[in-house]
Amino acid sequence: MTVLPERATRVPPQMRGSVSRFMALLLGISALVLVICCANVANLLLARATARRRELATRLAIGGSRARVVRQLLTEGLVLAVLGGSAGVLLSLWATDMLSGLRPPVPVPVVLDFTIDSRILLFSLCATVLTTLASALVPALRATRLEAGAGLRMEAAGATERHGRFGLRDGLVIAQVAVSLVVLAAAGLFLTSLRNATRIDLGFSAERAALMQVELGIQGYDEPKGRQFYAGLERRVRSIHGVEAASLAEIVPLGMARQRRGISVEGYQPGQGEEMEFGTNTVGTDYFKTLGIPLLRGRAFDERDREGAPPVAIVNQTFADRFWPGADPIGRRFSSGKGGTLEVIGVAANGKYVSLGEESQPYFYQPFLQTYEPDMVLQVRAAGEPRELLAALRAEAKVLDPDLPVELTTLDEHLGYAVLPQRLGATVLGAFGGIGVLLAALGLYGVMSYAVSQRTAEIGVRMALGASAGDVRRMVVRRGMLLALLGIGLGLAGAVAATRLLSGFLVGVRSTDPANLGAVVFLFAMVALLASSLPAHRAARLDPMRALRTE
Repeated sequence: MTVLPERATRVPPQMRGSVSRFMALLLGISALVLVICCANVANLLLARATARRRELATRLAIGGSRARVVRQLLTEGLVLAVLGGSAGVLLSLWATDMLSGLRPPVPVPVVLDFTIDSRILLFSLCATVLTTLASALVPALRATRLEAGAGLRMEAAGATERHGRFGLRDGLVIAQVAVSLVVLAAAGLFLTSLRNATRIDLGFSAERAALMQVELGIQGYDEPKGRQFYAGLERRVRSIHGVEAASLAEIVPLGMARQRRGISVEGYQPGQGEEMEFGTNTVGTDYFKTLGIPLLRGRAFDERDREGAPPVAIVNQTFADRFWPGADPIGRRFSSGKGGTLEVIGVAANGKYVSLGEESQPYFYQPFLQTYEPDMVLQVRAAGEPRELLAALRAEAKVLDPDLPVELTTLDEHLGYAVLPQRLGATVLGAFGGIGVLLAALGLYGVMSYAVSQRTAEIGVRMALGASAGDVRRMVVRRGMLLALLGIGLGLAGAVAATRLLSGFLVGVRSTDPANLGAVVFLFAMVALLASSLPAHRAARLDPMRALRTE
């Protein structure tokens, strides 16, 4: 039998792993948004280079080399990028004051440092140069690919982009829509998960509960003195007006502290490789009443369960169903790493112990009177608003030991840690998703506007031959919606694959939730329709005679 360390881990490896995965996720999403920005800038530079094709052809015709023209275009792009990067740094300096004031809802003090130092500035400079190269190099090479004579005859557009074919600009718009859909689908999953997390059955009542944490171990308390302190603290707190119940517990559910111990069950032979280490908590009398945890069978801990009495335990329903299916678990025995052989005296309802998304898992409780722990949390059920009790709780602890550090909060605030990934994901990915949608809409609008300007003469001919304004609108909108639908199709495939990586952060929703994907597709379809309708409306208002004179 393997026994884990007796002390609860305050910052468990699981949490560090989750934080690392979450940070990797945010970096990945940030990279996707950067890709969208690069595609948008590249699209604008492509349009700008096409509009300058006569100028570029002239430079090539009078002896300018292709490399020199490419350097000119890259330099122009770099100047614009430096200006944009400088504006971004100034904006980030303004935003750091606001971000530094954020305090994540976790049960330990967390200070967020958003100071911009030389490393961040160097990274920003490198990112600016790399994105400039990524955004400007392809348009520059493409603009200088044509023969000088063709460019001077203004045949470049007809030679490279014919009606009905997909050009590079169209491909960039499709990519923008696809990537934006992936980001927005991820944001939708986190929003749904956050909503589910606030409605999930925790197995205990978080309302009207206050928490007071004291750590006697680092204050030099030995066991006799520690037991005396905790007994006096419980007695004094229960006498406060407005306190309905109070009890000690080593671990508060859904926090950063957790503990597991290996067990062996009498009459049960584990299978090959079967997990026999389960979560546990050391709790005082009235614990289940204080947290509102239903007892399904047996009794709660009381004054009988103290030192010298037979060791006892209370298990949850999953524990009982796993080891004594269909039988009465009361009176059954199992051995733990601390406390020896324990007799089951009660069965508690299942709950959430480590994370909101966890499946029901075996869990057991041991009485504090039999299993002393130096660092405990006093949990108090209030008759009214729990925050109104915090000052009184602190005062009672200071009466017993004026020098003892005390941490006070409410259980609702403590549970902010449990939904922190969902809240951060919904906020950050929602912001990134909104930016992505805006950029995709601007990219589509820009491509369609440019296409209308390039096809002005064609539209004039169509209208002169009898095409109505509605026909012109439908022609332009149909083209824009085709690009959007291609991007949506690719984005759906990417979202199904990418959002599987989010499954560890989701609560009550699948990564391929059809409602979420359907809502995102509908949103993009509406945005694409709007982005295409504006150029279509402008095209339908063209004067055929004026349009023909532009030829």
